Amino acid sequence: MKNNYFILTCFMMLFFAGIATAQKGFIKIGDIEGEAVEATHRNWIVIESFNQTLEKQTSAGTTRRSVAPTMTRVVFTKKIDKSTPKLMESCAKGQVHPKVEMEMTSGSERGAPQTFYMVTLENVLITGVNSSGLCSPDCEVMEEVALSFTKISWEHTDSSGQKVEANYDLERER
Repeated sequence: MKNNYFILTCFMMLFFAGIATAQKGFIKIGDIEGEAVEATHRNWIVIESFNQTLEKQTSAGTTRRSVAPTMTRVVFTKKIDKSTPKLMESCAKGQVHPKVEMEMTSGSERGAPQTFYMVTLENVLITGVNSSGLCSPDCEVMEEVALSFTKISWEHTDSSGQKVEANYDLERER
């Protein structure tokens, strides 16, 4: 009887693991090729994480005034890959990329990945590339890449396909 419960438990774990949602991130920066193999993001750069902070300061007191938001650079982390030399070259030369697309996908092994969150940047400069690694016992070298921009748009698509979009132009402050 215990053996049957064990087999049933293992089967359920495998079944639910197969339908579990896996999230992945990708970024496309001009003609810089990465190593993504997914059909919808072939040759995009695979990202491990990203961050960006947006803050809106106000003055204290009864006559609170709003000031322009503080928007930090978009920073993403990735493993060293074939995009690394071109990212460094772009940073060193101050190359402007008209458009950068970052997409987060979610999907199971049984279905095609769907983009649920997208960030689009315009007039983009790579303002920093920071590589680091720990070679004990394996040597996995990671890098952080920082992007500054003048325009940003965000788009979220829920599981029913409904989209919510927003954008901001830093130069026009709106």
